[in-house]
Amino acid sequence: MLPLLPILLPLLVGIIVLIYPGKELKPGKNSVYFISLLTMLIALMTGIVIFAQGKTTYNLQLVPARDWSGPGINFDLIVDHFSGFILLASLFFGLLITIYSYRQKQKSYFAYLLMTIAASSLAILANNLVVLLLAWGGVAILLYLLIGLGRAGSEKAANKALVM
Repeated sequence: MLPLLPILLPLLVGIIVLIYPGKELKPGKNSVYFISLLTMLIALMTGIVIFAQGKTTYNLQLVPARDWSGPGINFDLIVDHFSGFILLASLFFGLLITIYSYRQKQKSYFAYLLMTIAASSLAILANNLVVLLLAWGGVAILLYLLIGLGRAGSEKAANKALVM
């Protein structure tokens, strides 16, 4: 259950931040920034614990395998030394990005950032090609939305990033 925490915590907090009332925030004095920062700190500490544990797996069978329905659909996550290290690095850089974003005025920026970190954590820990492709698509769409929040004309850069 522990490998789900760096995925579900930023995802759920990102969704909550997205529906948070108000559009513009005061730079440096907003609660959304501090909630995002606390979420990333908790996710990083969880990543440290996951990395220290070593090999861990999480299996959830969404559609059980039957004779008539094929092999079934599984939601599998696996943590070994390499994926644990990559997860730890990803969460660390996500924390640094969150710290650096203290002047950001848009709450949707923090929501998309947290959801992007959650989707990238899912892509890192995926042990199933379908889960990996869904997570990778989520990362692409969320990065498109995140880049599109920039200055005027950032739509071209967002389109280029999505195509690549």
